[in-house]
Amino acid sequence: MQYEVVHGEPRLDRVPPALRPLIGPCLAKDAAARPLPEAIVRSSAPPRGADRLWRKGAVAQDITTREHGLNRLTTVPGGVAPRSVSRRRLLTGLVAGGSVLAVGGTAVWWSRRTGPFDIPPAVRTPEARVFDPKKGDYVLGETPAPLWNVPSAVSDATPAPLPVRDVVIVGAPKGGIAARSVVDGTLRWSAEKVAATGRYLSLSDRLVAAADRDGTLVTFVASTGEPKWTSPAEAASLLAADDEAVYVITQGGRVRSIGRSDAGIRWTVGVDADLGKEAASRGLVAQGRLVVTAADGSVVALDTTDGRKAWDRREQSDDGRAKAAVSGRTLCVTGKNLTAVDVVDGKELWTAANPEPKAGITPFWGPPTIHGDHVYATYLNLPLRHDLRTGRGTDWNYAGLLECDPPSPLVVQGSGMWSVTVNRTEGGVNVVDLSPENRTPWVFRIIKNPTRYWITADANRVFLLDGTTLAALPVF
Repeated sequence: MQYEVVHGEPRLDRVPPALRPLIGPCLAKDAAARPLPEAIVRSSAPPRGADRLWRKGAVAQDITTREHGLNRLTTVPGGVAPRSVSRRRLLTGLVAGGSVLAVGGTAVWWSRRTGPFDIPPAVRTPEARVFDPKKGDYVLGETPAPLWNVPSAVSDATPAPLPVRDVVIVGAPKGGIAARSVVDGTLRWSAEKVAATGRYLSLSDRLVAAADRDGTLVTFVASTGEPKWTSPAEAASLLAADDEAVYVITQGGRVRSIGRSDAGIRWTVGVDADLGKEAASRGLVAQGRLVVTAADGSVVALDTTDGRKAWDRREQSDDGRAKAAVSGRTLCVTGKNLTAVDVVDGKELWTAANPEPKAGITPFWGPPTIHGDHVYATYLNLPLRHDLRTGRGTDWNYAGLLECDPPSPLVVQGSGMWSVTVNRTEGGVNVVDLSPENRTPWVFRIIKNPTRYWITADANRVFLLDGTTLAALPVF
């Protein structure tokens, strides 16, 4: 044996091929040819980003599920819980209960069980047909009928409809929320204990998040309504969500982050702005920033990792109607002006020139919509289009386009730009062609509740909320 050590060659035929480049040099006869400890550490280091495997995704969700399950199983009757099972002990225990899966060269344990954090794949989004007069879908100069129309489908206090793949979420007539098919408007499922007025969110187009009447954050599989994970978030209303967390306004008027992998509270902070009541503030998440358009007209950006304030814009709007939309790092905010800022640091990129205001009317801009290289927003009652990069106004043919209701969102779907116009008793939905074909505009004269409407769109359908009626309109 000693002779072989000094003169022979090591037999590595039973060593896994992936380990031979590491073990072979360690057995070199010449000590100078053997790798130093630092080189061995570098060779055996996990791939870059491998630590994310345990912090997010299916494996992390499975670990958290088992952690919660073991803690529940070891709770003493009467509600007294012993010391929590550590994550290291949990990982060790998974060896016996799961199967081994190689991920990026690392062996991990994959459980065969399912739990509240095991989320099914997103269902396919059923796209509607784009109408074409050449195929007989409608007659040029005439407006086609809605795809479907369901009276009394929503409550009179519902938030805006929320399309999520094959369903659209609304406030249910008898309380709670309801999911209706985007294809025909039929009821798919409902959750009666949810407080719809606190708003609802889509989580990666797979789950719907909302708050119940006690402030508990609840989630449901969007397509089926199956309840999933919950969190005692003390939520009064929901702001926004990203891949890591759901962001809410608490019943105490603070902003809170709830982790999506474990339903735990990540941070809670106060915001130097009036968030209002009854879901008056709105939020969006981009580039590691939670942007809150507050009820007092301020815009505040928080770091999503710890909730610290990154930047703010005070008095963006005089009446609390500041709105925002984002594309990449460009955040467009409206109110007294249409302004673009860098969403990360708040640096102003441009401010659009306000057209000549009408005498005695305070100028303001309606909700912005970003589509491609342009941002659309209504100035007073005139829909305008600006270059997203420079802020310059663009030429646009307004022929046949009626004036917009100032609070109306501008929706781009298919080849059309959609807006709403109303008078004291009724209103309609206007559709102007954005393509070079410049087709005759559509006007749906169907709005019966001029003070209670909204439009949103997805998959070649425009969803119209009109009082308690929900409808889907075709696109060209």
